[in-house]
Amino acid sequence: MNKYPKICNIIKRTKNTTAKCKCGELGQYKVDIQYSHMRGDDVTSWSCKEHKNNVDFLALNVKEWRKKMGLHDNTQDNHR
Repeated sequence: MNKYPKICNIIKRTKNTTAKCKCGELGQYKVDIQYSHMRGDDVTSWSCKEHKNNVDFLALNVKEWRKKMGLHDNTQDNHR
């Protein structure tokens, strides 16, 4: 069983923000998603109350963003 990606930090936003969750709702939570034990591969995403603990929903959003930005996808094992 793979334990990555996983949610490693959830911070409730107290100030007014215009950030949106992937579903279109107001992003009230700042969620850090960790892709592996390596440093530097954590990604921060905004989430609504309903999706703040749903790593599958948020990780899909991050994978799409990484692909769009041309970044390496650390969730795949490319080592031989």
